[in-house]
Amino acid sequence: MKHSLFTDSDGKFSLKIKPDDKFFVAICKRKDNPHSFSCLGVIHNNIPLILAGFGKYKKKNATRCEMAFWQAEGVMYDESILLNTSGAYLQDVTYKAFEIDYENYKRRMAEMATFSTEQVKRKVTSRYLSAFQPVEENEDEIIFQHRFLRDLSSPDTEEGFKSDYCEISQRNTCRHTAIDMTRRATLLDNLGKGVSRFFFRRLPLSMKLNEGLIETDHFFLLPSPPNAFTNMSPKTLAIAKRLYNRLDEMIQIGDKNPITCNKFEAIRQLYNETTQDYACDYPKLIHHIEDWLTDKRELIGTHRNAHWFQTTTASTKMFNEILDEYKKPRAG
Repeated sequence: MKHSLFTDSDGKFSLKIKPDDKFFVAICKRKDNPHSFSCLGVIHNNIPLILAGFGKYKKKNATRCEMAFWQAEGVMYDESILLNTSGAYLQDVTYKAFEIDYENYKRRMAEMATFSTEQVKRKVTSRYLSAFQPVEENEDEIIFQHRFLRDLSSPDTEEGFKSDYCEISQRNTCRHTAIDMTRRATLLDNLGKGVSRFFFRRLPLSMKLNEGLIETDHFFLLPSPPNAFTNMSPKTLAIAKRLYNRLDEMIQIGDKNPITCNKFEAIRQLYNETTQDYACDYPKLIHHIEDWLTDKRELIGTHRNAHWFQTTTASTKMFNEILDEYKKPRAG
C-alpha cells in the first residue's frame, strides 16, 4: 500500500521533504532469520521513512561448505523494504538508529553509487543498487526520486569498491558489513551498546518495515555523537558524553514503556541544547540543567516498574553527580 507522502510519476516514486527534516541511519536484523542490513531514512512530519536499504548476501553459486571452512562469494543487494522495491513486504526487525545530516546522506549515496558501479563492472552482479536520491532542492523543500545508484561518483568519494562487501564467511558475515556501513554513515568508532558482531544476536529495539514506512510505537533515534561537535568546551563535552551514554543505556531496556520513551526524548532534547546552545558556556549550561531538572524532576525520578522501596533512578543519580561536580571547590 503506497503512503500518501510518496507520489508516482511515470513509474518513478518521489518524495518531498523539508530541509530541516532529520535524516538517520539504522542497523537492522530480521526477526525471522539471521540476516542483518543497513538502511537510511528521514523523519518527515514525525513519520520515519526509509530511503535506502543495503545488505550482503551469499551468491547463488556459493555453498555452505565454502562458508564453513573458508570464504564464499557475496554480493550487495537492495533490501526489499522500499516502496518501489520488487517483492517488498512487511518485515519485523530489531534495530538501532542514529541521526545523521543531509550532507552525510548525500556523501553516503555517492560512496554507495561508486561501489554499485564497480560491483557491476567487476561482474559481481548485473544489478545496480538503488535508493531515493535528491534531484531538486531549494530553501523550502528537497525532492527525492527513487533511482539506480550509478553515474553519481564524485572525486570527493575517497573509497570505491570494498572487496569485503563481496565476500562472506564466518568472520565476515552480513552483520559485519551492516555494522561497517552504518558506522561509516555516523561519526562513531563503534555503534555502542547492544550491537554485537554475532549475526544471530538481536538488536536492542523492535519495529516493522512496511514498503518504506517504519511502524513502531516509538522510533528511538540517537542524536549525533559528541565528537560531531568541534566547538564545545572540555567540561561541556564531558557532560554531553554522559548524556549521550545515558541515552544509549536507556534504549537497552523497556523500549515499549511510555516512561522510557518520555525520559529518552526529554534527555535527548537536553543533549541537543547542550551541544548547540551551551557548547561554550559551562556555567550557563549548569544553570540550565538546574532549571531543566526542576521542570522534569518527577519524570526523571519515576521508575519504569513499581518498587517496594523508594530508590533513586539512574538518570537522577547522573544529574546529581553532574551538579555535585560543578559545586566542588576548585583547587588552588
